[in-house]
Amino acid sequence: MDPQLLLYIERTIDVLVTAGAEALDTVFEELDETEAVMEATIRFPQGYRLESDMVVSISEDEPMRAAYSFHFMDSLDKTVFRYDNARHHHDLEHFPHHKHEGADERVVGCPQPSVAQIRDEIVAYLGNEARL
Repeated sequence: MDPQLLLYIERTIDVLVTAGAEALDTVFEELDETEAVMEATIRFPQGYRLESDMVVSISEDEPMRAAYSFHFMDSLDKTVFRYDNARHHHDLEHFPHHKHEGADERVVGCPQPSVAQIRDEIVAYLGNEARL
């Protein structure tokens, strides 16, 4: 496996876990030398969790997320937010990247988020929950 690919996946997990996780379950599968699948469930206080699925590949010597979903849920499995690049919602700006917001999963267009942006959104949300 390309070492850059493995390093990218390890750094992704490290960034997400710094958001105050209590537990981490990961599954990693190498598809070939240039592509791998990573699934992770990261548990947070009060039953919140992030389920992350990525297909990461090397393109021009740079790792990239070919497919991804970052689904942050509450203890009742209701969506807080989910970022993904499933190829639907063709009419949205930044297609195929988009975000589902809230329990009704309202869809909005957005650029592909960085892992740090996802982490920061979780930290801000959990911080706001603690103040309620």
